[in-house]
Amino acid sequence: MLPRTQRLTRAEFLATKHKKKLFHSPVFLVSVTYSETLKGAVVVSKKVARGAVERNRIRRRMYAVLQDVLKMAQNNAHIVIVAKKGIETTSFDELHNELTHTLTEAQILAQS
Repeated sequence: MLPRTQRLTRAEFLATKHKKKLFHSPVFLVSVTYSETLKGAVVVSKKVARGAVERNRIRRRMYAVLQDVLKMAQNNAHIVIVAKKGIETTSFDELHNELTHTLTEAQILAQS
């Protein structure tokens, strides 16, 4: 789980709606707003997972992946990850690779 200092506040989350760039992946959508701090949030709707237990499990997995990937970040941004259907069957390694690729495309991670 991300530390509270790296999670988006409600005001920051709402601000990302207006000035964002979208990057698509087969299992999630990443919304990026470039800023002076590096923070993230994960959204899982009821359309993706009906039960709260399943939504929270997906959210915890994505926060773990996000925390791991943000250690390699080169640029600061507010990142919102919106889960898509099919994310519940995706392995941790596949999620990590997809997020790394997407954030490299968004120029938050350095290209390797």
